[in-house]
Amino acid sequence: MSLFIETIRIENGRIHNLSYHNRRMNETRRNVLRQTDVLDLNDYIRPVNYRERTKCRVEYDVDIRGVCRLSLPPSILFAVGCR
Repeated sequence: MSLFIETIRIENGRIHNLSYHNRRMNETRRNVLRQTDVLDLNDYIRPVNYRERTKCRVEYDVDIRGVCRLSLPPSILFAVGCR
């Protein structure tokens, strides 16, 4: 079975667009995997320790399979036009 991915921005101790990511993840799980239970990404991601812009990758199928974080230095953000 393939994994699905949500890429989430964390900055200043908060998850950006959390409701959008939750909705999209649970719609994918419902429509593709026929899962009726609802998962909340807030149960898996602890954003308070992340002040700088951080990319969080969530891998899932019927359940959350992995969460990893990558802090992005300002020079990279500027280089790819993320500012």
